[in-house]
Amino acid sequence: FPSHDTFAFDSPWAGYVRQRSKDIANLLISIIGQNYKFRLKGDEWIADAICFAQNVSPDNITGVGQSTKDALYRSDIDAVNSEKYLDKFLQLADFVNAMIVDEDVELEDKVLVRPSAVMNLFWMLCNGIETYEQAVEAVILHEKAYKDTSIVNDEGNNYVWACGGLGAKNNELRMQVLPKIVEKVTQSALVS
Repeated sequence: FPSHDTFAFDSPWAGYVRQRSKDIANLLISIIGQNYKFRLKGDEWIADAICFAQNVSPDNITGVGQSTKDALYRSDIDAVNSEKYLDKFLQLADFVNAMIVDEDVELEDKVLVRPSAVMNLFWMLCNGIETYEQAVEAVILHEKAYKDTSIVNDEGNNYVWACGGLGAKNNELRMQVLPKIVEKVTQSALVS
């Protein structure tokens, strides 16, 4: 018989993630496609985003994978500020949609809806970015970093590579970029 761990389990987090998938369906369609419900791709993206925001910081660099998501689903939802994540997902969807139609944002739509860029923006919203103007600046700085071939890790992997996964090595390089963007954007907001 398979072990108990191989069976799906229900938790308050499952309902929470399903509801967020409904709340930001248009954003999920933009970043994943019309088939975002197939094999729960949208739910998976949301769970990854929560785990990334919740578990990865410059002081705690870890990978996000199935075991991380299993731990999330087994955790006590009441012990986490799940309302914060609701607010940030709704803000994320609003900001990305606004950037797509904002003629002053000189980035292609495909950049604005790149799944890793949207996930990185979610992390930045959970870690200090608060306003639409800050989000726009953060996305512009993020795209500059994405194109900067000099941002590499000790193995020669670049930032584009880092954004292609959520493993510990990927997140190590992400944590060299994202906190700096948040700091630069929030500091410039204090000056102006």
